[in-house]
This record gives sequence, structure tokens and C-alpha cells, in this order.
Amino acid sequence: MGDEAALDRVSTDFGGMIRRRPEAVLVPSAAADIAAVLRDGTPVTARGRGHSTHGKSLVDSGVVVDMAGLGAVHRVVPGYAVVDGGASWRTVVEATLPHGLTPPVVPDFLDLSVGGTLSLGGTSHVDNLLELEVVTGTGSVVTCAPGSDLFRAVLGGLGQCGIITRATIALVPAPEVVRRLNVRYPDTVALNAAQQELVLSGQCDYVEGLILQDDGWSQILEAFGDKDFTVSGNTVLTTPLLRVPDNRGQGIFP
Repeated sequence: MGDEAALDRVSTDFGGMIRRRPEAVLVPSAAADIAAVLRDGTPVTARGRGHSTHGKSLVDSGVVVDMAGLGAVHRVVPGYAVVDGGASWRTVVEATLPHGLTPPVVPDFLDLSVGGTLSLGGTSHVDNLLELEVVTGTGSVVTCAPGSDLFRAVLGGLGQCGIITRATIALVPAPEVVRRLNVRYPDTVALNAAQQELVLSGQCDYVEGLILQDDGWSQILEAFGDKDFTVSGNTVLTTPLLRVPDNRGQGIFP
């Protein structure tokens, strides 16, 4: 693909500070398509969902691989899912929840690509990987598992050690109801104390602290869990935020 509109679309990234214009855009239908381009020796970079910054997904006079072409979920069974590297986490969750399953960890923003997230090496995501399919710099399509040199290299390799084209991700039972806590604190000392209390108690699956500027400064605690939980002696009972759909794939959100 080499039309002007397609080239313009991949000449900038989410940061908007750098511009590099490729010669062509490849929308692959299989890992073999990417391998063929790499074997030609053409400069190549992979682009997931376009959320990279500082030019990581840009290339001058080369080929941008639009990984959205590989965006499918191939298999969902108890214990794991097989998904394309260009699939978004939203696509993954929408495929697994009808089966009552979910990845143990997903990013806060679900519209990131699986391959892009793994290429940044988030520890929580890496710990739940069972297998990867990777196109190496020499144009070989290789399947690798935890413990191999290639597996370790591509996770956090920013696409420089290989392009992740498929991933086998561990799945766990999804809770029927997720509860959300959102509380403002008067200062960072109180916020940090509440965060520490929740983390050490193990009551929640996710805890985050935010400091936002509005009329002044707001210190906000956000936490998610599948059971009632307490902080500073108060039981938190919140409304359901997310429900698992039935097997027809409906009702993902209340």
C-alpha cells in the first residue's frame, strides 16, 4: 500500500513531535508477509494501534507494518487464548468474557495492541505469557516459549529484536461483578497510607493513586476488586462496574 493517504497516516505517531515518511505500508494477512519484507533487507518498523511516541513506530524510506492486519482472536479455551499481535486488548476481552474468562492483567487503556504492549515489556503481562510467534530480523517465523533467548529479547525489545505476530495468553475465571472504589484524600500522606493498607491486605486486584489539578490539587485513590473491601475501617460497597456476559456475547457492560 503506497497511496498518499496511507503514507500520511503512518508518518506521525501519538506523540506528534516526529515525522518520518515511509515508502510503503504493509497490511499483513499472515506472519509470512512480514517475513518476506524483512528478507528483502528493507528497513521495517511495526505499528500497532498508533500509540507510540518519539518515533518508535516510524521509519524513513522503509516499510511500516500495520499490525491491525493481524488483529484476530484465534482460540479461547479454559486456561489460555491464542491471539494475533495486532489484536487490541479490547478485542481479546470481548472474546474471552463470553466464556467467563479473562487475562489476569490488562492495560488500563484497552485499545492498545497486544504485541505493542508486550514489546514494551510490562512485567505483569509478561508473567502471563505461555508462547509467542515472532518474525525475526532475518525473516524467520519462530515460535518461542518462556526461558528462550528470543522470548526474553522481544519482550521489552521495542520491536528491534523481532515482531510479535501471535501470543498465547493465560486466562483465569472472570469475576461476575467488579467493584470500584474512588476516594479523594486531603493530602498525599493520607493517600499513600490508604494505598499501602489496601496493597498489604490483599483485598483488591488493582490499586492506583492519582494526583490531579482542578481548582487545587486532588489526591485520588482508585481500587478494583471482586469482593467487598475495607479501607481505614470503612467497608466499601460500590455498584457493579462490569458484568460477565452470557454465552451469546451480550451484556458485557451493564
